[in-house]
Amino acid sequence: MIKVLIVDDDKLARKGLISIMPWKAHDMEVAGEAANGMKALEFLKNNQVDLMFVDLSMPVMSGMDLIKKSQRLYPSVRFVVITFHEDFEYVQAALRLGAIDYISKIEFEKYESSDFDSFLSHLQQIMKRKDREDGEAKAVTGEKAVVRDELEHNWKRLRWLYNDFEFERLCSRSAEGGLPASEMERIFAQTAALADNTFHADLAPWPVLPTRAWIRGYREKIYAYALQAKGAENISICILKTIAYLRENLSLPLHAEFVAERIGMSRSYFCQCFKRLTGLTYNEYVRRTRIEAAKKLLRESSKSVKSIAEEIGYEDEKYFSRIFREETGILPSEYRGRAK
Repeated sequence: MIKVLIVDDDKLARKGLISIMPWKAHDMEVAGEAANGMKALEFLKNNQVDLMFVDLSMPVMSGMDLIKKSQRLYPSVRFVVITFHEDFEYVQAALRLGAIDYISKIEFEKYESSDFDSFLSHLQQIMKRKDREDGEAKAVTGEKAVVRDELEHNWKRLRWLYNDFEFERLCSRSAEGGLPASEMERIFAQTAALADNTFHADLAPWPVLPTRAWIRGYREKIYAYALQAKGAENISICILKTIAYLRENLSLPLHAEFVAERIGMSRSYFCQCFKRLTGLTYNEYVRRTRIEAAKKLLRESSKSVKSIAEEIGYEDEKYFSRIFREETGILPSEYRGRAK
């Protein structure tokens, strides 16, 4: 039997929904009710819930925030949105976060019993399909299971947001992994929820299976949001601001002390946070970013090696060539020749 939780700050709306729906006829049972998202999360800790009916506009914790947090904490739970909002884009944002359907409160009183039967039958079919997809996911074993666990871990830890090199590697790995579409959809939905929670913002909802170009644009939207944000309370935003600054100022010295002071952090704490989020030390990241910029200039321009070295922050051409060979295994002139 499908266990249902009704989440709405309007007590009369909750009671009405509980009493009017023919739950048992569709193998459903109302397990409980909650007045806001926080109360719903408390209920989920100690009770089985398969399906939540969630009002989007609630005090304490909104329905949208509840969906995001539940995606991370209870990924098997499904959602139906109940709302006054007639703006489809607003409802669509909830659908893309994980909701499987929605019902308008404005139309609610107009429904006949046959409409409720049809609606619950529709939900029941969706739940069965989702259960089947979950079964397919659990059936992934052996090497595929290893790939799934690796991709899920790497997408959800969000290092790809801060580390360009990790982003490119992870996109390629996902394309080559050969996982079922339902598995990648689940991973992407949970990743989007985590990103929204990290930056305390409603970012662009992910399509079911986003392309690399779409995810690249999504990253840039996050950077644009971070650059507009004020204050230094959110460490993730501070690090994104730093990375954006590095991209635009590779010709400058870029000492850690200067960059840390620029965002109002001590050098030691800044370096600690930077390593945790990017997976590289600050100096490693700057060097790799400069070398990647050098590669692009060597491929796409006819500038001299000396000029390129100066443009990315190396005054000494010989020192730049040594660093370049340490990173790539060949000298800049050899790299340009091979690229051509």
